[in-house]
Amino acid sequence: RKLLLLTTEKTDLLPDFPWRLSFPTEYSTNYFSTSIGSLQGVSFKKIGSQKSIYIHPVGYLGGNSYDAYLDSYVLEYNKKNKTKWVVINSVESNLFGNNVVKGIITNGKDNGTVVIINNIANNVVYAISTFEENDPFANYIYEKIKPSILNQ
Repeated sequence: RKLLLLTTEKTDLLPDFPWRLSFPTEYSTNYFSTSIGSLQGVSFKKIGSQKSIYIHPVGYLGGNSYDAYLDSYVLEYNKKNKTKWVVINSVESNLFGNNVVKGIITNGKDNGTVVIINNIANNVVYAISTFEENDPFANYIYEKIKPSILNQ
């Protein structure tokens, strides 16, 4: 599966999105508006699957702690999707050169992960979430995603 992620044909996020990522064409994207000004989020869904991975702005750097952003993101996700995910653990970490807070979440039946990360290009804090345990595409995103340095 990891080899497939590295060798398949790739597509990119939209040029005006604040993150850069090339990803396999077997994943479709859906851009959506958020409550953070004019900022958009994006979801990835493997074609033929029901599971999605989200990159969602949650606030501005310094506006809250990463743990508070983690909690508020999970609450907002639950409200919007009528689910009952809870954070069971969070740790500060360095993920592929980025300081992050990684939260393990559960709904009692399934586990997932929410990574809270700052985008240095716009000083917006984002949640990258997957609601599937050990999702190889989520790990691919964590490793490959880079802030979009505007005007370069």
